[in-house]
Amino acid sequence: MKWARQVHSYSQDVIFAVHNGHVKTPKHIMLGMTFQSLTSSKKIIDIINRYDPCISYQGIEELDVRSTIISEVYLELGLQTHQDVLTDFNLHNIRKNTKQLRQFIATFDRFINPFSSEVPKDQLINISSGKSASPPVEAFLLNIEKNGDYHRKTFFSECLSDINRFEKAIKNFH
Repeated sequence: MKWARQVHSYSQDVIFAVHNGHVKTPKHIMLGMTFQSLTSSKKIIDIINRYDPCISYQGIEELDVRSTIISEVYLELGLQTHQDVLTDFNLHNIRKNTKQLRQFIATFDRFINPFSSEVPKDQLINISSGKSASPPVEAFLLNIEKNGDYHRKTFFSECLSDINRFEKAIKNFH
């Protein structure tokens, strides 16, 4: 359906324009990635970006680095992912632009690699400090979903039994 593709394309143009390029649609990302892959020219991408049909060269590089980091984390975890088009477009940039990836890996080396088999599975470890959480913090974090659900249900039942409860302050649940 050609008209459906055109409507989709125009919709992405409208979204991109309304948000002054801050919301990056797949069309505008892939257009920039394609130009970069074909020309390897920052200048051409910057000229095209001035007329708003694609993201900036810096935006392309940021997406490339993020995509590479995510792919590496998935690889380290042994998770299967579907094909990463962004990385495929920019394999040459992985070698040129590895500063962020090195910083990411250095943080693991300096503190703790959360994917290592040596990490205790029965403790919560702060990745950026390598320290384990204290028992009260660990209990709070591990039970936050269950406790939140309990307090939400309690609040709903209180509101059902007393219509004025909704207007009152929520109690501190520590």
